[in-house]
Amino acid sequence: MVWFLIRLLLLVILFLLLKRLWTSLCGAVRDEGGLPPRSETLSQPMVRDPECGLHLPLPDAFTVQTEKGLRYFCSRECRDAYLAKEHK
Repeated sequence: MVWFLIRLLLLVILFLLLKRLWTSLCGAVRDEGGLPPRSETLSQPMVRDPECGLHLPLPDAFTVQTEKGLRYFCSRECRDAYLAKEHK
């Protein structure tokens, strides 16, 4: 019974060490230009393009002040198509 508990304890310690190693390796890849940290991508407000429906980060959007208020677009093409429909 004692040997079983010792083996179980050693397996738990090994698992925790491997988990810590895996976490540190993933962090190193992220810091070297891999995926951006989650906090950066989630902290930006998102806006919806009224022409195509695409959601995009606010800093990347093209903006136009219309009679209905400020509108955000993913591209110049969507902006122009929306404005063409508005002027008809």
